[in-house]
Amino acid sequence: MPENLRKLTIAIDCDDVIVPTSSVLLNAYNRRHGTKIGLESFYSDSLWGADTPEKGTRRVDQLLKEGITAKVFPTPEAVEYIHRLSQDGHELHIVTGRQSYQEAETHRMLAEHFPNVFASVEHTNMYASGHAAALRRSKGAVCRMLGADVLVDDHVFHGREVLRHGVENVVIFGDYPWNISESLEAGMARCASWASTYLEVMRIAKSS
Repeated sequence: MPENLRKLTIAIDCDDVIVPTSSVLLNAYNRRHGTKIGLESFYSDSLWGADTPEKGTRRVDQLLKEGITAKVFPTPEAVEYIHRLSQDGHELHIVTGRQSYQEAETHRMLAEHFPNVFASVEHTNMYASGHAAALRRSKGAVCRMLGADVLVDDHVFHGREVLRHGVENVVIFGDYPWNISESLEAGMARCASWASTYLEVMRIAKSS
């Protein structure tokens, strides 16, 4: 760790921050169900071409349980800059909305592309339904438990939540339909790439 930088505890989301999951999931869903759902409707359309929101959720769950996300690899840029953050001496944690049944595939991906990089992997079961909903945890509560200084996430919703739980810095990652029109609060910074995310973390570490 360079002398002029503070060691940070950094929580990093997985899907659409490290791995480009949404487009792969949408393509598979559209092929199977004959729909034409686009990224702009990924979070705003609760039906996903089904009769009820519950049926749409079951369809998505089925694809996830079949391992569609296990076939999605991290972007080269994410690999490069996350390794840089680790080499700089920061403590890194995965804090993902993925469900518990995806833990094995998440750990396999991290072991292959980020060996010995992350101190922990936290699945918050954000979209769990039915009995599994009892497993849900807020990213704010998890980040507070970890003592996170920074959250890197593609959702402004999670950014607001962690700020309320005392995390002082949030990077809103990517240029996605679900975050580009959202207004940011104090403590948030928008970074379209991992290169700019790395620079923002460096700024935070220098100013701390």
